[in-house]
Amino acid sequence: GSVVGYKYFNFDYTANAIHIEFSAHIKPDGNGGDVTLMLDAPTTVQGGKKIASFKVEDKMPNEIIEICTDADALKNIKGKHALFFVFI
Repeated sequence: GSVVGYKYFNFDYTANAIHIEFSAHIKPDGNGGDVTLMLDAPTTVQGGKKIASFKVEDKMPNEIIEICTDADALKNIKGKHALFFVFI
């Protein structure tokens, strides 16, 4: 797998949200796998917190599509945090 990390995002505006959803525009290109979004570190062993995940199917169309997933784990998160995409 691979890991892509982005620093830093301000999550002060998600703290009082009723529902939080993550969306991404992707082009599967015939590749499938799981994508996990982690906060602060790419693994729980390193202190990261899983906030969302989604599956990319290898049978998805070879065009840009939008994938949405629940990210309510961000409801009580405040301040600046790194966001990691873990591809498996």
